[in-house]
Amino acid sequence: MPGGVWTSQNKVRPGAYINFEGEPLANISIGERGIAALTMPLSWGGEGEIINVLASDLIYGDALKKIGLKYEDAEALPVRLALSNCAMLKIFNSNANGEKAAVVIDVATETGSGLRIDAKHPGTFGNKIAVLIDVANGIATVETYADGFFVDRQKVPANSISSLQNNDFVEFSGDGTLVTTESTRLTGGTDGATVTNLYTTFFNKLRNEIWNTVAITSTTGTDLTLAQNFIQDLRENEGKYVQAVVANSEDADYEGIINVVNGVNLSDGTQVTAAMFTTWVAGATAGAYITESLTGKVVTGATSIISNLSNTEIIEALNAGKFVLSVNQDGSIRVEKDINSYHSFDEHPTKGYEFSKNRIIRELDEIAASIKNVWEKTYMGKISNNDTGRSLFKSSIISYMMSLQNVGAIQDFNTDSVQVEQGDNVDAVVAYLAVKPVDAMEFLYMTVTIS
Repeated sequence: MPGGVWTSQNKVRPGAYINFEGEPLANISIGERGIAALTMPLSWGGEGEIINVLASDLIYGDALKKIGLKYEDAEALPVRLALSNCAMLKIFNSNANGEKAAVVIDVATETGSGLRIDAKHPGTFGNKIAVLIDVANGIATVETYADGFFVDRQKVPANSISSLQNNDFVEFSGDGTLVTTESTRLTGGTDGATVTNLYTTFFNKLRNEIWNTVAITSTTGTDLTLAQNFIQDLRENEGKYVQAVVANSEDADYEGIINVVNGVNLSDGTQVTAAMFTTWVAGATAGAYITESLTGKVVTGATSIISNLSNTEIIEALNAGKFVLSVNQDGSIRVEKDINSYHSFDEHPTKGYEFSKNRIIRELDEIAASIKNVWEKTYMGKISNNDTGRSLFKSSIISYMMSLQNVGAIQDFNTDSVQVEQGDNVDAVVAYLAVKPVDAMEFLYMTVTIS
């Protein structure tokens, strides 16, 4: 953790900078976030589809039926990392053209075709599904197990296969009379190949979803360019205020892109590369409240940093708009500074240093998204464009801004700064608004006087 003395308030790394001098004594004086997204190959779940996984799904086991993964599975690492800090993860299953596992169980008579059991989704997870049948007194008890876990039980007349109901894992068909059968696994499930033009396809799907951040685990230059173009288009042309998290981009310089440079080693021996660590950052950024900064946030379970940087290197990285990890005094691994990749302040006179701070971007994005939402739902096409209608809209803006000030997102709000006027056309409205976002305290410049 940095520190030392200071002569001017120009430090780059957050920390406590304290001077000692011998002088006489002196007197002392709302929108909800939490949705991240990523693409990954899944051995279960709809191919080429976005699957919503809640943080509670990993804890209580519902992730098994959604994506074929349990909390402790090695393949679930990106899901665990993201959902450790946010409420929901939208996963685009990048597999395509896989095969469903299946099995046919013989029946008691030769006239029936038998009981056919098909996995609900393609993928190799289907090969981990098994069905057990026990027949007694004309009643068949049919149990389904997935990856060794009991997931379904139903009782039907043994001579009525059609009475079996599909469940979250299998679909039943066929005819004949069921007989007692030991646990029988489905076979033949395959994962297929990666969908064509993965990130283009993923972004097209994501365009119509609601989310806050997307983790880009690819380090290919073309994918990173696609990601920035996608985010910039959403933010500047569609009014969707979202961010992407990338790793080790040499060109990132935009408030909608967070550029990660470190990975971590976890206490269980797992190595999390910088590309994989984008999932943690995406989840933490999505889950952060508008008045919360990630500066100093501890990466739970991390024991050391991959690609650890020296003090000089950290300063250079921060000045280049890079999201850096560092070691706290107690040995924990923490976020050095909650920034995005925007760093060309000198080239943009109307966009200064504050636009590089993710807490401020969250606050500004909240304002833009909420005002856009109330405009579209309450005023657009519904309220007359006259003095009365414009006054109503102005009142809505002022009321909302006061609520933001009450929760500490903005400060010193002046109601006179809100202006709503007639635009050039008869159906146009022009609004002006001045706000002062609040950031977290990150730099302490202190002088201790020795008496």
